[in-house]
Amino acid sequence: MVARRESAALGEKLDASSQLAEFRVVEPARVLPSPVFPSRVQLALAAAIVSTLAGAVAAVINDYMRPTIDSVRILRDVSAREVLGSISILVTPDSKRTNRAMNMRFAAGVAMLLLAQVAWIAWVALTQNALWMHQ
Repeated sequence: MVARRESAALGEKLDASSQLAEFRVVEPARVLPSPVFPSRVQLALAAAIVSTLAGAVAAVINDYMRPTIDSVRILRDVSAREVLGSISILVTPDSKRTNRAMNMRFAAGVAMLLLAQVAWIAWVALTQNALWMHQ
């Protein structure tokens, strides 16, 4: 009997406390279909520019951290000593062809990366426009 009375009193307290916290949704939450700033196209363009600049800066920093010496005069200036002799490189037609092929491969790789970035930006722009059209 005492247990039933306590459970009834507890139920009344729960009912009283639930009446204090009454929630009503006035207007449901809405999410904009596009970000306020930056848009996806602007973000993609900024990412492409920043990544390209970061690669160029990394190459320049690498060049300063590991300098190469190309001539006797630069070696003399860097070491502050007299240079007794040097060995010149013999440039053969085969080595010219190899260097040209390596430069062409490098240029093709850079062009492919830039083309991939342009394609990515175009894809982002097209998908964003498609999202706007459906809404």
